[in-house]
Amino acid sequence: MKAYKKELQTLELHQDQAREMEAVGSNESGWPVNPTEKAVEKTVEEAQLWALHPTCPDPGDCFQPLTDFLTLALTKLVERYLKVLGRGVDVRYWRNITQRILSAPQSGIQVIPAQAGAGKSTWIQAFLMALCKFQEKYPEEAQALGGVLLVIQKVETLNEFQTKIRQELGKEAAAQMVPLQSLTPSGKALGLCPNPAVTDYTQCTDRCAYAGECPLKALEGTSRGAYILGVTQARFYALRQNGLLDQLLMREREEDPPVPRRWIIFDEKPELFQIDALSTGILNGLSNRFESLVTQKRLSDQKACRIQSSLGVHIGKPLQELRRSTVIPIPGQPPKDELAGLCTLSPQGGERKDYIKFRVGLQSRQDLMNGELRSCFQVMDRLYGGEECLFCKACGFHVITVQDGIQELRGRQTLIFDATAPVDGDYQRQTSMQMLPSQALRNTQQVTFHIYLSKQLNVSKNGMKRHGMIHGLCALIEEMLEEYPQPTFLCVYKEYSGFFAQHLSATARQYIQFMPGQDPPKTPYFGGTNGSSDFRQCRNVILLGYPRLNPEVYLERTYAAWGESGFREELQQVQERMRHQRKPWADGLRSLPSVAEYEARHLAARMEQEIYRCALRNAQVSGPIHVFLLHPPEPMWKLLNDRFPGCQVEYIEEVPLCMLSHLGSDRTYKGKKTALSSMQEFLANWDGTSVKISQLRQQLNISSSAWKELQAQERFRGMLLHCRAELVGRGKNAMLRRRADDQKQIPA
Repeated sequence: MKAYKKELQTLELHQDQAREMEAVGSNESGWPVNPTEKAVEKTVEEAQLWALHPTCPDPGDCFQPLTDFLTLALTKLVERYLKVLGRGVDVRYWRNITQRILSAPQSGIQVIPAQAGAGKSTWIQAFLMALCKFQEKYPEEAQALGGVLLVIQKVETLNEFQTKIRQELGKEAAAQMVPLQSLTPSGKALGLCPNPAVTDYTQCTDRCAYAGECPLKALEGTSRGAYILGVTQARFYALRQNGLLDQLLMREREEDPPVPRRWIIFDEKPELFQIDALSTGILNGLSNRFESLVTQKRLSDQKACRIQSSLGVHIGKPLQELRRSTVIPIPGQPPKDELAGLCTLSPQGGERKDYIKFRVGLQSRQDLMNGELRSCFQVMDRLYGGEECLFCKACGFHVITVQDGIQELRGRQTLIFDATAPVDGDYQRQTSMQMLPSQALRNTQQVTFHIYLSKQLNVSKNGMKRHGMIHGLCALIEEMLEEYPQPTFLCVYKEYSGFFAQHLSATARQYIQFMPGQDPPKTPYFGGTNGSSDFRQCRNVILLGYPRLNPEVYLERTYAAWGESGFREELQQVQERMRHQRKPWADGLRSLPSVAEYEARHLAARMEQEIYRCALRNAQVSGPIHVFLLHPPEPMWKLLNDRFPGCQVEYIEEVPLCMLSHLGSDRTYKGKKTALSSMQEFLANWDGTSVKISQLRQQLNISSSAWKELQAQERFRGMLLHCRAELVGRGKNAMLRRRADDQKQIPA
């Protein structure tokens, strides 16, 4: 401790660090206000006069701020490792972020909206290494910091963090971190499974011959006391749903009581809200589960029968009563369903008492409880408590309630890294979070957006099902790559990732970057590239689709994020207005303006994430980046465009000629081919020989009225241009011939 105090007293305060420390006030939520661009400058002499006491927080007490000295000391360590690890990392920006994190006056949530590729992972690595070094030199003082819980998407990343600590600081420092995990290829490669016959976690059993010396089992044992505990988001959510988060949040000590981990770090946006749902489908699933427990000899048939009956009486019956009551009465007509709104149950009467008795009895059998049953009880408790809960009938009647998804992290300092936080709806209207400064967006002036406006190019999931659409898109991709022949990130819906990988030409495929480790090859797909840096060499980005959620999910998330910030009132107003409409809810859930806004923000954030898979992730980008979007929703595009200041935009209003023929193929009317479809088939096999229109119409069985309508169609005119054909003459002399200025062979 004496050596520690001596080092504290002799620590040199660099002038640039002193200038970085800013005077802050506080807002209504108690957080320091976001700083202005001008910092309050301090000279070295002034800084040395600060009250820098070597006292440490008491980890067993409530959250206590770090002293100015500890903030600066740890900041220096983080900065040192940033310089060791990062090439092209903006050290000044991350030093500022580090100081703001370490000088937080109270517990709470801080959001770091660092741009993708700005060094988020490098900072996390440097922060962990700084804590390991601090623990190594001053173990007693380091214990006062409580430790860290790191929540990461991929096990591979956890193992990479620990490996880097081992390489830079040695085995003892690496032992301070425990990456908790089940068996993965990453763990297997690191020797965490000694059984040569086991390749997958599903093969792990207690009867394994190596169970007594299994490193994975050892991780379970040491995780409770680890100074740095790393887990995946999947494990975090599973423990949260079952009420077991204390296994991660509390750090055990050998002789002293457990202490809370001071820092909880999410490398990607976590689920900020926990949504509990109740529906007939969920109750049916629970009933089936109790049947399966009988089959497994874990529950008697008589007991299962009583539970299933009680579920129907105490939960199913009140649910159906709510379902029947949420309608709009129309005189002289059958009532119409209310699409969404608020509902509740009377807290009085014997039904509530009987329900509580049933719930308490079932909760005493923890072996019968699961996440869905807990959710059902959560909803019913609130309904019987007189609380108005959200209901929706868009895809079957269900009732939901919302909990703060990270309420159990109170009393700790939670750090969320999310590059798209400024546009994401979940962070809007939130007073309980502090948004830290973001960097000036770099390289965006090198981006050119190519926006195809035609509705015929709608690439929603339904739009992609139109006949000829995906083959037409193949032709369009070929055309794009012919004009911009460079590495390309092509992202589609998952169900089409194999199709495009197989149907593009060999020339086009040489530019497309496929998903790593996939056999047969697949293009990247929405939801499959989260956190990936495998495509950072790409200079083209082609996004064929918009990863929308179901409408009722947008309603639920809007209610969760903005319910207490005006959305409940908006929902009640719309619900009341719809009761007096002739055609209520004609626009579906988009009748609620906040739901439409939330959807636009969600899509803008998702599309930005996919765009930043490309070379924009790199610190330095030379040359243009091309991004292709097809018929983007206007509200989303406005938000997305604002996220790329200085970018160039090209708007294409016409349908590309290469797609027109595909979009008109194989159309029929009353079982017969349309005139357009017949002409497309003819032109596909036409050798360029001139033919009279009268002969052509007779051959294709096209009436004169249908021919007249055909000539007026944009698709037909585009088809003629694409096939280098033209119509000449009138009446009996009208004919189809090769364009006079182009005698090239028509491609097959």
